[in-house]
Amino acid sequence: MNLSLQKRDNSLFTIEGFDWIDRYFASFICEAASSDKSELVIASLLVSYFTSRGHLCIDIPFLADKYLADISEDFYNISEQIKLPHKERWLNELIASRVVGSENDYKPLILDRQGRLYLYKYYKYERYLADSIKSRILSKPEDIDHELLKKGLARYFSYDPKKPDWQCIAAIAAVRNMFTIISGGPGTGKTTTIVNILALLIEQYLERDIKPVIALAAPTGKAAGRMKESIMERVEEKNFPSEIKEIIPIETFTIHRLLQPVKDYPYFRYNRDNLLPCNILVVDESSMVDIALISRLYQAVPPEAKIIMLGDRDQLSSVEAGAVFADLCSAGKRGGYSIAFTENVETLTGIKLSSHRAAEKEKGMSDMLIELEDNYRFGSESGIGKICEAVKRGSHEEALDILKSGKYSDIKLVIPQYSENFYSLLGETIARGYKDYFDSADANRTLKELASFKILCALRRGFFGVYEINSLVENIFHRKGAINRAAGWYNMRPVMISRNDYRNNLFNGDMGVAMGTEKNNAMYVYFLKEGKELKKISTAFLPEHETAYAITVHKSQGSEFGKVLLILPDRMYPLLTRELLYTAISRARDNVEIWASEKVLVEMIKNPTTRMSGLKDLLI
Repeated sequence: MNLSLQKRDNSLFTIEGFDWIDRYFASFICEAASSDKSELVIASLLVSYFTSRGHLCIDIPFLADKYLADISEDFYNISEQIKLPHKERWLNELIASRVVGSENDYKPLILDRQGRLYLYKYYKYERYLADSIKSRILSKPEDIDHELLKKGLARYFSYDPKKPDWQCIAAIAAVRNMFTIISGGPGTGKTTTIVNILALLIEQYLERDIKPVIALAAPTGKAAGRMKESIMERVEEKNFPSEIKEIIPIETFTIHRLLQPVKDYPYFRYNRDNLLPCNILVVDESSMVDIALISRLYQAVPPEAKIIMLGDRDQLSSVEAGAVFADLCSAGKRGGYSIAFTENVETLTGIKLSSHRAAEKEKGMSDMLIELEDNYRFGSESGIGKICEAVKRGSHEEALDILKSGKYSDIKLVIPQYSENFYSLLGETIARGYKDYFDSADANRTLKELASFKILCALRRGFFGVYEINSLVENIFHRKGAINRAAGWYNMRPVMISRNDYRNNLFNGDMGVAMGTEKNNAMYVYFLKEGKELKKISTAFLPEHETAYAITVHKSQGSEFGKVLLILPDRMYPLLTRELLYTAISRARDNVEIWASEKVLVEMIKNPTTRMSGLKDLLI
């Protein structure tokens, strides 16, 4: 049978809720298979649909016998509810299809032994990453000088042997392992920890007369810039010996830039056949990295090089396919530490980890994961700290109690009336937040004011999206005479870069402010780079950008603001998740105000991000 991509006889192709690309992909698969059996059609539609929404695969046993409306809001309003096939029939039809293969086949779709159906490329990315990590778990680093390490731990960490110091324990894991994950929220000291780890590792390498090459990378330009700034500050504070300072790099890279893309080709210069020249790789903001990029990175790292991943497992995952960091952390949380690891920690520091010990004698995935628990930013009476913990635990009742109690000056819940007065009342709050922003003509001070208050939105478009809110802000201050929005470019316009520009050292997420010069009426945008350097660039040469009084929560990742105003829509959307709420709240250093209904907040906290993948199962 030759099924035309234009002529589709199976009614499943016309189901509302699927995108045109889902239908086209399913048509292509069915034509290649010379079959339009319902089991293959619906599987192809769902694989395309879910991978475009961040999943690595579809879990056939989980989805079988469910109605489409049970698996996504996109199918709530379709005219006829479709029930998915029975598991055994569905799997048997897929196995019999010539376009569906098993683990060693080269076919468009791959069905694994657990009944997960993948696009071929995502199956390969996931398997390569899992195999690489497992080999690193089993491999041993060069001989460790334990006496040198013990002295270094005492020198760089002020730990109390009577209780676990997770920063110190993370350092032991990083020296001991070829692969280490360090997870912690804002204020838990990830940067301090990694700088101390680098110093300890350098000492170990120098003891063997090796000058190690260290690569520092992050998924975005903004994250790489913040990583550089933070590490440079900590290195200066620590007053390390000159031989250590010389080796800790002052340059950070995006992962793409580190791997060096080949122009006009979907390949990188550094790959499995041309390995990166490094002994240690540190990846910051790892929760933002998708499966394709992290897999390619691991392919390019020498087997004898250490990999350390830093991130916050509770933050939003990548907008692309995969929740890699969350999956890795979940795999590591399955058990306690091995006997060998806990004995090593006790020998080096006197810290006893008996309550965290598992039955296994030798190391496994659990030994690779350290979670930093102590928060040095939010005190015990911080409302921000308490609500972050409640949201992470999924305790919506506790979170609402904290927000409504009135006990905490750093958090506030406003339950708005979604009526004609909504914008008017919101405008008053915005005007107060940006009150001091327009008072200075000094670019340095203005940029600091820009970081002291930020509006965060869950959506880009619509009544509660960043475009509408940015327009509202401009209208407010246009009426007050603070700006002239009709001019397009106007004094004090805040902008955010939306595309990396390596020539001008500007990166996606960088925030700047436009200011004119009296001499020739030229307009420039000023950026604060690495915390000190003031950089200006003409508006004529600015890369892609957008007005940034308000930004999305996704764009705020890796940033910190004095006060945050979070505006949530009046009803639930699929992207309103527990992780989005946690990420938004944890961007605030001093104060957060949330505009949302109780119902939306409760539904968000009850809606954790779940992405179908097999990575966790492959590592345990």
